[in-house]
Amino acid sequence: MHSPSIQTPNKWFAAILGALFPIFSFIYLSKWKFVFVAIIYSVIQAFFWPFQFSQSGFGLIFSLVISLIFSVVAYKLAEKTKFDTPKWYNKWQGILVLILSTLVLILFIRTFVYNFYRIQSSTMNPALIRGDQGLFQKLGYGEYDLFGYSILKTPVSSRKRPKRGEIFSIKSVNNKYTIIARVIGLPNDKVEYHQKKLYINDQLVTGDTMPYQSPTDGSIFSAVEKIDENEYTVQFLQPSKPQDKSVSLIVPENEYFVMGDNRDNSIDSRRFGTLPSENFLSKLIYSW
Repeated sequence: MHSPSIQTPNKWFAAILGALFPIFSFIYLSKWKFVFVAIIYSVIQAFFWPFQFSQSGFGLIFSLVISLIFSVVAYKLAEKTKFDTPKWYNKWQGILVLILSTLVLILFIRTFVYNFYRIQSSTMNPALIRGDQGLFQKLGYGEYDLFGYSILKTPVSSRKRPKRGEIFSIKSVNNKYTIIARVIGLPNDKVEYHQKKLYINDQLVTGDTMPYQSPTDGSIFSAVEKIDENEYTVQFLQPSKPQDKSVSLIVPENEYFVMGDNRDNSIDSRRFGTLPSENFLSKLIYSW
């Protein structure tokens, strides 16, 4: 009876995968402990590395060194690995199909379901600090894009309506960039902002000021605002500082009034006016 021939993985293919896609490299080799290690590393890199570290020269060098280590480990493991009965993922064709399928799934989710944003400014302090990451829901809000290119738009009438107090990613007035801001006024709402106090439909929203709990600057103060079921903290400069621009308006139909929580350091509807419904891209559902 003819016994199946023993097969060995391609060492250089494993090494290249180790540098580019370490998880798939170790799946290719059926080294499940290393698959687990690669997954843990990927999660730490994506969700827990500080923004400043990931953008620094040292952070980039560190990432390259880790990729090189994964590549060398994959090469050495491939030298010692033999398959009596290789699975479909132990063949280069199979692992390439798995990689492409995973990329297609990720692109589909990123286009139509969820997206991640790295917070690049202090506009939303203290809710979102520069360097924080946010998971945003795209499904239901009708503007589906991938890497800034529009893929699909649904009629505004069939989209979910933003609610007061929710945080959204929104296209700017000239559609040249994306802003992160909180929805303050709905269509037909009366919005007033004067001497650091916010009123919606003649109801005071902003609570009393207090020193910020963990100030990085002694002049920073905070206050709690409660809009409908959403309660959050805003921050601003000491009241003795120059007051921000006063606003009093009725939000037009199919438009929204948005503001940043960092009230004295935010370019929002107090500056550029209300934004139309079709500019809303996705809603923040979780941040870290």
